[in-house]
Amino acid sequence: MAEKRASIRDVASKAGLSPSLVSRILNRRPTAKSIPESTRKWVDECAAALKYTPNINAKRLFSRRSNVIALVLPSFENRLECIFYNHHLAEFFAGLEPALAAVHYRLMLIFNDTNFVAEKEYLSLFRSHAVDGMLVWGACDGENYWSELADEHVPLLFLTSHTVPGCEFNYVDHDYRTAGRLAAGELLRQGCRRLGWIGGTAGHAVTREMEEGIRCELEAAGGELIPEYGNYQPEQAVACALRLLQVRPAIDGLLISNARPAQALLMRLRAAGIEAPPIAACDSCPPAVEENLLPRVIMDDRTLAVRGVEALVRMIEDNTYRIAWHCPVRLIS
Repeated sequence: MAEKRASIRDVASKAGLSPSLVSRILNRRPTAKSIPESTRKWVDECAAALKYTPNINAKRLFSRRSNVIALVLPSFENRLECIFYNHHLAEFFAGLEPALAAVHYRLMLIFNDTNFVAEKEYLSLFRSHAVDGMLVWGACDGENYWSELADEHVPLLFLTSHTVPGCEFNYVDHDYRTAGRLAAGELLRQGCRRLGWIGGTAGHAVTREMEEGIRCELEAAGGELIPEYGNYQPEQAVACALRLLQVRPAIDGLLISNARPAQALLMRLRAAGIEAPPIAACDSCPPAVEENLLPRVIMDDRTLAVRGVEALVRMIEDNTYRIAWHCPVRLIS
């Protein structure tokens, strides 16, 4: 006959503790952190002695939890570029793995493609208890279907942008307004007053918030902003910059939404023998620090990952918890 499988109650009996306390420890609930380490160690020893292993299906049935977090990323069909070339996302994953391990959650990676929307997978994932919470990276204007999840009061947290008009969603993002102010302030300190601005997609939350910060800084100094919009690709940034350099009266400084196209632009202008005005980038990743000599604002995506996971787990454990947090940014000149 097969050996009887040890249960939570068996472990609790051997440890001399309540089943609910033992369950918190063995299931690695965040609330177990408040239990003395000696008690947690004793429970683990008892579980090992009884060869206890958790019954995943029973765990999901009774707790209605999967211990899985979904991460929704933009699909190639939406952006026409591979999201994994995004340097911010690479830094984010570097912080995401240890953050998930610390709270004992696993990750389900999902792309926000046609089926995800048409089949309402964003709803079915929660209703089937396949995931306990959802992180959304890079939401765009017009994605109004997120309001359906907000109406169901599920643990939903936006990263980097939150863009549904009229809805106050939970989010952890970078302080894009401050990024715009810092970059504009750097050029103002260099004596520039008529600035060209190469933003990302017009109307997108990130571009919009950066521009609000830039305009606020310029207004206080009596400066002027001449905008161009494209995307974050170097080719478009170069094309936008060349148009701005033809504007009359001439611009005397140039702000670019991202450091990599800014660096590509500077190299292109130098190769063509064109004198570049002072340039500053509103956004850069830590790996770009050594290779990019332009003034730039650094954004910490690892901290964004840690705070995002911590916030979402707290939302899962306490469905009344709400968060709106901006990750601090800093200027390197």
